[in-house]
Amino acid sequence: MALDGGADGLDIVRRVTAAAPLWLAPDGCLLVETSEDQAPRAVETVARNGLIPRVAGSDGLNATVVIGTRPTLQRGPGD
Repeated sequence: MALDGGADGLDIVRRVTAAAPLWLAPDGCLLVETSEDQAPRAVETVARNGLIPRVAGSDGLNATVVIGTRPTLQRGPGD
């Protein structure tokens, strides 16, 4: 199932990132290994779901990872 990502290969990424804000702790990170070509669309998906995206890669390992971080909870005055 993990290899069946739909027409663009990102269906699973969309499902996981949509749910991630519900179970990630503040400042928690979701890491998704993807292809270099798919990384820009994965970044858009991560951002659209309220996570702060960034991309990390390793030429030596030929690996690309999109990292989505759940923002820290904002506290008001006196909290």
